[in-house]
Amino acid sequence: MTRGQTKPRRTQAERRAETQERLLRATVSMLVEQGFVALSAAAVAARAGVSQGAMQHYYPTKAALVKAALERIVERYVADVQAEVGPLPPGAGRFEALLDLLWEVHNLPISRALLQLYAVAHNDEDVADVAAMMANLATTAVSDLAGELVPEVAARDGFREWLLTTLATLRGTALLAVPGAEQAHLHWSILRDRLTASLPASP
Repeated sequence: MTRGQTKPRRTQAERRAETQERLLRATVSMLVEQGFVALSAAAVAARAGVSQGAMQHYYPTKAALVKAALERIVERYVADVQAEVGPLPPGAGRFEALLDLLWEVHNLPISRALLQLYAVAHNDEDVADVAAMMANLATTAVSDLAGELVPEVAARDGFREWLLTTLATLRGTALLAVPGAEQAHLHWSILRDRLTASLPASP
């Protein structure tokens, strides 16, 4: 910028978007560190450098804040998977790559933190609401990805039932995949082969 020039002022929409982005980034970081139950809206606002009043204007409850963060997380992961799998040639290799990436996503720190919601969802209405939203959002996103990236597989009769079973298996295995619990679950390469073998047959 040359002398005499001034930096363009941000629009109100840009300021709103920046504030929301800071809040969502802080929410994701603190979910990983503390989990949903211990998450404090006031602490999120402080980390984001936003007043509690401004935060409540956008996200009036902790559940609303976490829901918005979940939507942002899923959007990012969908874009990442599309970028990784999309360029691959159609065929079995693309399908296996999609499964591998879904497994990696389920083992990310944020995913493991969010999976803990299911453990307490039956005793807390707010947690149940967020957990249900997370499950439905993830299922829809993966179903849409499969329809886009492996349409020849997603079109098979029984694919939705297979997908629901697979997602439940990934979540359960991710929760069990802790040091010392190796005997309690299959190694991913074996599990992937089992899941692939259980796919509905081609018409």
